[in-house]
Amino acid sequence: MINFAAEDGIDLSLHRASRLSKANADKYDLILVMEDAHLKEIAIRLPHLRARSMLMTQWVGGHDLADPIDEDLTFNRKTYEEIKLAAAAWAQKLGGSHG
Repeated sequence: MINFAAEDGIDLSLHRASRLSKANADKYDLILVMEDAHLKEIAIRLPHLRARSMLMTQWVGGHDLADPIDEDLTFNRKTYEEIKLAAAAWAQKLGGSHG
């Protein structure tokens, strides 16, 4: 994913995934998740955050995004392109750039 993003001029080299917790999530107005199961987990573990949690693909079909870990390059490219499309849709909805 780092290499795919770099092709688009995005530096993800310092990005690290982290588990959602009350401490790190309360500061965000919007929490985007990859799968419906993540929304369900938020509703159970951190119910006060559910109202500001949505699927990353909300505006492009509302489907789950498969976890690309341990998958091949083709699968990872497809997942990256889906995330990129979903991010552009969010940017447009939120009034930002969609390029």
